[in-house]
Amino acid sequence: LKALVVFGEMRFFGDSMPFGEDESFRPDPTHLGLLSVEQALADDASLILKMKERYDTPGSPVVALGGSLAGTLAYMLRQKYPHVVSMA
Repeated sequence: LKALVVFGEMRFFGDSMPFGEDESFRPDPTHLGLLSVEQALADDASLILKMKERYDTPGSPVVALGGSLAGTLAYMLRQKYPHVVSMA
């Protein structure tokens, strides 16, 4: 099938601590703006576009999927970025 599967980790989860382990959860508006649904969707869309550029696959369809929160984000990603995500 020549498919590529990519799992993008959300900011503030796992190893993705934008301001370090101690500073990432400080109640600072400049930090918490990165922890939003809108920012998570923008991050995913950016990641998809970068991967398509890297592998020279501009016309390849993209399927976003997940369960629970990831499923909701996949649906929202398709709604907000229909030019990036083909199906969810």
